[in-house]
Formats: sequence, C-alpha cells, structure tokens
Amino acid sequence: MSLFIFVFFSVLYVLAGYLSAKCIFIATKRMWLGVVTVMLSTTFPFAMSLMHLGILCNWLLDILCYIGYISIGFFMYFSMYCLCIFAVKLFWKQLNLQKAFLFGVAGVACLLCYGYFNAVNPRLKVIEIPAETNAKICFVSDIHVGSISTVKLLNRVIDKINETNADFVIFGGDTLDLNALLNYKDEILQGMAKINKPKFAVIGNHEIYAGALESVEVMKQAGIHVLLDEVEDIGDLTIVGRIDSTYPQRASLVQIMPKNRKNVIVVDHAPKEINESVKEHAILHLSGHTHDGQMFPMNFVTEFTYKIKTGILRKLQGTYCYITPGAGFWGPPFRIGNHPEVVLVLLKHR
Repeated sequence: MSLFIFVFFSVLYVLAGYLSAKCIFIATKRMWLGVVTVMLSTTFPFAMSLMHLGILCNWLLDILCYIGYISIGFFMYFSMYCLCIFAVKLFWKQLNLQKAFLFGVAGVACLLCYGYFNAVNPRLKVIEIPAETNAKICFVSDIHVGSISTVKLLNRVIDKINETNADFVIFGGDTLDLNALLNYKDEILQGMAKINKPKFAVIGNHEIYAGALESVEVMKQAGIHVLLDEVEDIGDLTIVGRIDSTYPQRASLVQIMPKNRKNVIVVDHAPKEINESVKEHAILHLSGHTHDGQMFPMNFVTEFTYKIKTGILRKLQGTYCYITPGAGFWGPPFRIGNHPEVVLVLLKHR
C-alpha cells in the first residue's frame, strides 16, 4: 500500500482504538483495560512498519499481525457503535452508557465470530451464460494463501473446486500472498495436486507484491499454467489471461487478443478495464480483487471505485461480466455483508 494510504489508515485505526478504549473504560471502570485497548491499536501499524523494513517470518511479527488484523475488525465496528451511542445520548439523557457499551462489546464480539465463520466457509455460486458451446468452468479468485487460517481455508476451497467437477479451473489472481512463498509452499503443492483438472491462472497485485517471478514459479510447480498476457485455446474456447494492472509493462487487450477470436473469455484480476473486453467482443469477462469490500460498509467504497457491483452477473452490450467477491480474505479474517465463493460458470449452447 502507498505511504499516504498507510499513514491515513493507521491514524484512523489509532483514533478508533482510542475511542474504543475510552468507552471500554466507561463500561468496566477498569483503567488497565483501557490502556491495553490503546496498546492494541498500535499493533497493526507497528507490524506493517516492520514488514516494510523487511523483517519477515519472525514469530513476533506473526503474533502482531494476528492481533492487529483481529483488532481492526473490533475497533471498526465498536467505534462506529460508540459514536451512535453518543449521538443517541444527546437526545435520550436517561441512556445508561455503561450498560450500552457492555452490550456493544458483546454484540461486536458475536458479529466478529459470525464474520470469521463466514470467511472460512466459501460457498458455491453457479452462473449460466449463453454461448456457442457448452462448458463448465470453475473460477476462483483471491484465496490469499498466506493469510490467517491459510491451510484450513485452502483445503475448503479445493473441496469446493472438486465439487464442481468443472472441465477446467481458472484462478483469477491473488491466489498467493507474501507469507505463502515463505511458509506454505508444501501446503500449496499438496492442495493443488488434489485438483485433477487442467488449471490456469492470472497473477494479481498480491503475487506482484510477493514477487511475481517467485509466485509464478510456485504455481507452475503446483501444475498451474499461468497466463501472462497470453492466450490459451481450450476446445472451442479461447482464454485470455491478463497480467494485473499494477504491472507497468502490461500489454493492452488489443495487443494480445487473437485475430480469429471466437468464444473469448477474458480473465483480469482487477475490474478496471472491462470496457476493453466489451470493445473486443469477449463473451465473458471475469475479475475479482474487490472482495466486495470484505466488511460492510466498505462495499460502498469498492462500488464507487470500480463503478460495478460485485457478485452480480451483468451484460454490457454483448459481453457478460462477473466480479467475484473472492474465496478468501486479506487482513482481518472476517466476511461481513457478503459471502466468499467458488464460482461455477456454465456455458450453455444457444
């Protein structure tokens, strides 16, 4: 993330932590709990600073990241709840702040438990598209192997992939995260070996952050054909896999689109250039990246940024497009307001 975004987010995070600490003190009358809460609000910025300094795979860093990611969810929702309670107090003087904040702590804890359970249990989403051929395609994006609960989540995603019995599988980017290359290579290779179908992938921004060459090499070892601004013909279909837009030498779609194109499916990690797929008359555009905000109300931010709603199949002129919220999560191990998914695309002959 850029320095400006990191500093801006860190300031908001610490302020939310301070407000949460103040309200927890009001609720419990215990100063030490307020102090501990303020200290927790420094864990994520501190961990990210260590990571940017190149201090990786350190047990202390791992602990700080776990605590920081989980506390992000708590501070986000509890601070919003506290602001609402203070607003209500202006009009309802009899409101008992201590009881209200105690209720808020319990309520946010329950919400986060649900969010974690939801995040590690991806669902199967089926979409149907008219085409000139029949095919079953499994599309999976944003697993983020390397995040919290990596092994458990990866195995559940693979089980869902095998459940589809698709003709082939496409990974839509951010399959790997930074720690995946360092800590989870064996789990990745063992897991991907369970998928007995042709496997293709594009790379997302997190593979580039982790090291594009290293990420591609691991995926190749896992039996995945990585499409780097390349075209692959599979039966009557043509798959066009684009490098993520964060890569400066990325080719335009016009440059890589085959001349005799027919039944073209464009896979691009971030949904930034859907119009190019429409102009080139692709039958389908597949993307991920947005996570649908991952935690409400961040979905409004992603919708405003990309001008398209996640999780809904849309037809733009002659091109269908689908933006998946992804199968995993990044950072906070929570999914609130949306569901992680593995997508089965059914192409039906018209």
